[in-house]
Amino acid sequence: MSGTPAAGPRAPAVAQAFLVLGELAESREALRLNEILRRVDLPKTTVHRLLRTLVDVGAVVHRAGSGTYTAAGGESASPGTRRNAIGRQGEHMSTTRQLDGRIAQGWGGRKPNGCHVNVVLADRGSPTAAAMVTTYTAPAEGFTPILVSVGQDQPSYETLNPPTLMMNKTPADPGLIAGACQLGIAQGVLDVVAAGTLVANQETLVFVSIWLDPDADDETAAKNSSREATRNAVGEATTGRDPAAVRRLVLGRDQLTHPFYRGD
Repeated sequence: MSGTPAAGPRAPAVAQAFLVLGELAESREALRLNEILRRVDLPKTTVHRLLRTLVDVGAVVHRAGSGTYTAAGGESASPGTRRNAIGRQGEHMSTTRQLDGRIAQGWGGRKPNGCHVNVVLADRGSPTAAAMVTTYTAPAEGFTPILVSVGQDQPSYETLNPPTLMMNKTPADPGLIAGACQLGIAQGVLDVVAAGTLVANQETLVFVSIWLDPDADDETAAKNSSREATRNAVGEATTGRDPAAVRRLVLGRDQLTHPFYRGD
C-alpha cells in the first residue's frame, strides 16, 4: 500500500491487522500468503494468524481452492468499492444508528471495589471488529480475554447477545474478574438492551476492557460496580454524550484536572 509504513514485528496487533487488511483492500487482485508477506514487514506466523482472525470475523474472504485472500466485497471490485463494502458489513443492523467504532468509558462503585471500563462497539465483519478481535486473541501475559457467558454452572453456560468480549486492563484477581466482573458486565450490557438503545443479536460486538481496584475484596460490590460502569459506558456509546457536557469541557479546557496529574 503506497505510503504506508511497515508495522514491524513488534507493532500492536491492531496496527498489524489494519496493515494486512489495508494491503488487501488496495490490491486489484486476490493475493496469496507469500504475496502478502512481500508487502508487509511481519513474520509469516503472525500474518497467518491475522488472516485467520480476519476471515473468522468476515472482513477477509479466503478461497481455499486458489489459496488466495481478498478484502470483503469481492475480488472483482475496485479497491475503493471494496473498502466501502468492508465498512458496510454491519448496515443491516436493526438499530437506526451506526454504532461501529463507537467508544466510551464508565466508572462504577466506590473504593476499594470500584472499577473503570473502556468500551468499543463494532459491527460484525467490520475492520473495527477484526482489529479488536485480533487484539483479544493475542493478549500479553497476565491478561485473559473472556467471551462473556452466564449460567448456574459451566455445562449450562449461555453466550451473551450481543456477543461481548472482556479483558482486564491491569493484572487483577482472576476469580473476581472471571466471576463477579464477568457477571456484572453481562448485566450492564443487558441493561442497555432493556433500555432499547442496543439490540441483542449477533450483528454488534461489544468489547470491554476493565480495571478493577487491586484492593477489591467483595464479590457482590465488584459485580455491582462492574454492572454500573458497563451500563454507563455502553449507554454513552450507543446514545452519545450530552452536547452541553461536551461544550462544558471545551469551554473549561484550561481548568481540566485528572487524579493522576500532580503538576501545576
